[in-house]
Amino acid sequence: MNVSLVLIQNDGTIREAILKPGSSVIGRQVGCSIRIPAAEVSRQHCEVLFKGDVLTLRDLGSANGTLVNGTRIEQCEVKAGDLITIGSINLLVRVDGKPARVDPRLTKAASGKANAASGSRVSPAARPPQSKPPATPGGKPSVLEELGIDPSKLQNEDSSIADFNFDFEDDDDQPKL
Repeated sequence: MNVSLVLIQNDGTIREAILKPGSSVIGRQVGCSIRIPAAEVSRQHCEVLFKGDVLTLRDLGSANGTLVNGTRIEQCEVKAGDLITIGSINLLVRVDGKPARVDPRLTKAASGKANAASGSRVSPAARPPQSKPPATPGGKPSVLEELGIDPSKLQNEDSSIADFNFDFEDDDDQPKL
């Protein structure tokens, strides 16, 4: 199984971090597997555990929380197409090349949803229900629809995703994000 986290920058460029089996800590501290030098990211923010065919994401007691598809988590299993939000950074989970296409509008839309959710500890059950947009022509819901985002309401404003130089401290052959 090939696993990566995909960051879409404001200019639409994509940066991809390939995960190796085992544990990868994401945070702003030097020494993290994936380093995000941003104030809203905790020193050791979260951990991705890649074991066999299972990916588990665990928040490490971060101040601002870790979100998956707009919902704050302590620990959960993640799969291809899930959107991980750490501070103002959105990372799309890619497994074995899926999803193949990464739409920058996805992270912009989810960023607004995630930012609204991150300031609140309200459980998903307590949030008001959202109306679901119609399915795609093939009847299969799009990634946006699965996240509860109406594609017609996407804004063309700049995303809150900032440009960062990610560091892979313990892996010299890993390309920098």
